[in-house]
Amino acid sequence: MPLAIAPWLLYGLALGLRLWDLDRQPYPVFDEVHFPKFASEYLGGSAPLDGHPPLGKYVIMLGIWLFGANDYGYRLMTAFVGAALPLLVLGLMYRLTARWWVAVVAAAFVAGDGLFLVESRYGLLNIFLVTFGLASQVFLVAALLGEGKRRTLYVILSGVMLGASASVKWNGMGFWLMTVLLFGVTLAPWWRDRLGLWQKLRELRWFEMLLLLVVMPVVTYVGQWLPHVLMVARREAPGVVGWDWWRALGFHFVQANRYIVYWNNSTAAVGTPDQPIHPYCSSMLTWPVAWRPVGYFFEVKENLWWDVHGMGNPVLWWLAIAAVVGFTLRGLVRAPHFEPVTAYLLLGYAANYVPWLVVKRCLFIYHYMSSALFAFMLLALGLGWLWGQRQHWMRFVGIVGGVTVVLSTVFFMPIWLGLPLTEAQFFLRMWLKSWI
Repeated sequence: MPLAIAPWLLYGLALGLRLWDLDRQPYPVFDEVHFPKFASEYLGGSAPLDGHPPLGKYVIMLGIWLFGANDYGYRLMTAFVGAALPLLVLGLMYRLTARWWVAVVAAAFVAGDGLFLVESRYGLLNIFLVTFGLASQVFLVAALLGEGKRRTLYVILSGVMLGASASVKWNGMGFWLMTVLLFGVTLAPWWRDRLGLWQKLRELRWFEMLLLLVVMPVVTYVGQWLPHVLMVARREAPGVVGWDWWRALGFHFVQANRYIVYWNNSTAAVGTPDQPIHPYCSSMLTWPVAWRPVGYFFEVKENLWWDVHGMGNPVLWWLAIAAVVGFTLRGLVRAPHFEPVTAYLLLGYAANYVPWLVVKRCLFIYHYMSSALFAFMLLALGLGWLWGQRQHWMRFVGIVGGVTVVLSTVFFMPIWLGLPLTEAQFFLRMWLKSWI
């Protein structure tokens, strides 16, 4: 019964937070200056030149088509998709742990966290990437629990979602890397009897593995470019027919992806050591402790400060990284023994985080969202572990941790929703100078 009610309550909470007073800050806020504009160009039949693949803009375009070129049309699709993310967390964690309240806690962390909330309230792309990526894992688990044609169907859907995540931004490939590493772990001899559900990866037939890791991600990624390159080809090569038409499509597909490479390595994205391109650039090493958030909106009006801070709940993030470190050390001390669920979540965290070490462009804290998702799930797992201990003081520590997260969520909510604050109230929430 609790699990039957929980999804409805969670979705209502998440959607309510994302829809409430959605037009309080008028368009454009932060990177809304780019993505709804590009989406509107697609709707008008003109493909824009952008440093990211088009899928996320297509989703925003759908909102504009349904609700108009206004604050709601630009933002509603991110709100709906962002509100669905906690449900995916709920389903995945319940399947992994069979403990409904641990799953609910993990989902509630995502539903109420500040960065996930802010990214879901504006016409931005990152929430699509994370949601599609986690959906790939939900379908993968469903495939491992299924048989026959049903298993193959879920494998195909998982592969589609892997491709969709990378089709929003290329860093969505972290979920694909995670899935590849899962297969690699099954080959390690010391893991063979300790993989739990993941042992079933070995039962996938060769064509199912090919569909999951290669065919469906590639088909999805290439396919989502088709409307874009058709628009470009009609403009650049009108009247071309036959084989030359297909060559034109291929040429514009290659050119669009070459531009993404160029843009992400140009001074427009990288900057210089002496002159960063953006005041909110941050080192990936600082993300887990929420050192440098992003200011999305700020205005002083009638002696009140209106601020939207793209930052996570600091208490939640600090406890989550403690959970990551704690479970890692616990597994290493007992090496080579990680419980299947913790091993999976740590792998997801690392696959989405470690590759940023080699990226040279200006980075922002929202690039950490995929990793933060797995950190939140690890924290929920850790709270569940504390509650399961016989020592009362360990249970007390878990309760205090959970209550503190809730209280800090309420405390920081005004700077996530852009509510009016006095100057003193604003600075009361700026615990670190780096947050300003």
